[in-house]
Amino acid sequence: MTLIERLRSRKRPLTVEELAGMLRVAMGTLYKEVDDDHILRSSIRFDPHQIADWLEMKTMPAHSVRTRRQNESIARA
Repeated sequence: MTLIERLRSRKRPLTVEELAGMLRVAMGTLYKEVDDDHILRSSIRFDPHQIADWLEMKTMPAHSVRTRRQNESIARA
């Protein structure tokens, strides 16, 4: 199972520690990515589906990336 598939299968938000482990980066790297300075670090959570979307955008050409939500919207139309 790929990292993106593992993220999409998650049912609950990820803690900074969990996401850092999955991405194999330092927790400090993730904190730098969070713009909101007034939030308590212990309360930061990441939506695994949004992280999967973000990873897809980072690894694929922009014109070929469509999020799962966009695909679901198109399928319903």
